[in-house]
Amino acid sequence: ALAIVIAIGAIAYVRYQNSNSYDYQIEMAEKELVDLNYEKALSYYKNALTLSPNDINARAAMAEIYLARKEYDSALVLEMEIITIDKKNKEAYQGLITIYEAKGEYDKISELASTVTDTDLLELFSGYIVAKPVFYPDEGTYDVYTEVTIFSIEECDIYYTLDESDPTKNGILYTDAGIELDDVGKYTIKAVCKNDKGIYSDIVTCKYKTEAKAPDYPEVTPDGGTMDDITFVVITADEGCSIYYTWDGTDPTDTSERYTEPIEVPEGNNILSIIVINDKTKLTSEIYRTNFIYQPKQGTVDIE
Repeated sequence: ALAIVIAIGAIAYVRYQNSNSYDYQIEMAEKELVDLNYEKALSYYKNALTLSPNDINARAAMAEIYLARKEYDSALVLEMEIITIDKKNKEAYQGLITIYEAKGEYDKISELASTVTDTDLLELFSGYIVAKPVFYPDEGTYDVYTEVTIFSIEECDIYYTLDESDPTKNGILYTDAGIELDDVGKYTIKAVCKNDKGIYSDIVTCKYKTEAKAPDYPEVTPDGGTMDDITFVVITADEGCSIYYTWDGTDPTDTSERYTEPIEVPEGNNILSIIVINDKTKLTSEIYRTNFIYQPKQGTVDIE
């Protein structure tokens, strides 16, 4: 009888020791995992956490079980607890990314990335963080018919709106044709990039104001003067404009001679008058005038 009492006491003592042994709980949990007894394994891991509340290994093992069973919320809690204990735990960050991707919560991946500064950890988020679109020109005031170009440095699809709505919901697929601001007024363009995973970048908003401006004066080379050799005049103006001129001092119009190539200065005292006309708006520059005096050299006579 005494032997039985001693045996029972020994068993009770061993059980007591085991119930208070972290290593035993982990060992038993791993054995249950081999046999795919997930519930029993989870029970042992929970006991281990009771004995070692800040343990990372038990949490990581439990998170793997929950992920395998697609119990994402339970796994999420454990991965977040690991990061609270160890802010540079790469496996926990990868686990969170896996969970968010499985749930289709890509915005949560972006939010998580915004809390990370460690270079090694940031590498985990490549492919999940989409670079914002780039506008050209920058927002501001421009001539009407200005073309706005939008770029994606990662060659993602670009969606935009012109009515200030959300381009992730109502966006128009951007093409290389650009966006032409073809009327006088104010424009608000919102754009977003979307990668092949369906992840959106931050939205970029650019505001433009367009005005109907008359063209500037042309550039004339040479700009008048007296000469005795054949001279050609080169005239340049803003892109999208046509140039018209006269040599007799009269005001040029769109029915005057059109400049297409350098023009030869005629002999005598002449006034070159020039206007520049915008091909789209038909607005005209002020008349530009300059004076050319061309007297050819006289030939020499040989005296014998």
